[in-house]
Amino acid sequence: LDALGRARSPFAGYGGGDEKEQTLNQLLSELDGFDPRVGIVLLAATNRPEILDPALLRAGRFDRQVVLDRPDRKGREAIVKV
Repeated sequence: LDALGRARSPFAGYGGGDEKEQTLNQLLSELDGFDPRVGIVLLAATNRPEILDPALLRAGRFDRQVVLDRPDRKGREAIVKV
């Protein structure tokens, strides 16, 4: 999500002409078009949540965050054994 959802710069050109900003605006528009009664779950991942545009995190979009921390030593050993 980092590539599409990077926070928009307040110094960017007026009118949203930048391709990245247009892509983000379209993504936001598509997210708003989901019918909440249908039961669609959309997942996204980032390791830099601080750079995401706040509009992505508002209610009805990516409004639930699940933090997956690095595994401890025992967890890493279990991963290697797989």
